[in-house]
Amino acid sequence: MENQTSPTENLLINNANNTSPSSSSMCTDTQNPVKKPTRQWAAWTRQEEENFFNALRQVGKNFEKITCRVQSKNKDQVCTFLAISSFSKMLTLIITFLVTGNC
Repeated sequence: MENQTSPTENLLINNANNTSPSSSSMCTDTQNPVKKPTRQWAAWTRQEEENFFNALRQVGKNFEKITCRVQSKNKDQVCTFLAISSFSKMLTLIITFLVTGNC
């Protein structure tokens, strides 16, 4: 029978030998592939939206500062919310123009 070591054992052996294991030996395991965590997106509350738009008016498109003011959302969520809000507003203007003939 062959002497096979698990990825954990390889890591311990490499650390004991003061060598750094390659990223491929740490991240790839054909028997137990590592799953990337999926993003968890939650709906924005009215308070979060108010905080977002207040911060946007005060600091512009400085996403770090907006994220600090909307503490329950991360930077990716803040950027996405701005894009969706902008698209929604533009779409509303287009529909209004098409229906009424003016903005």
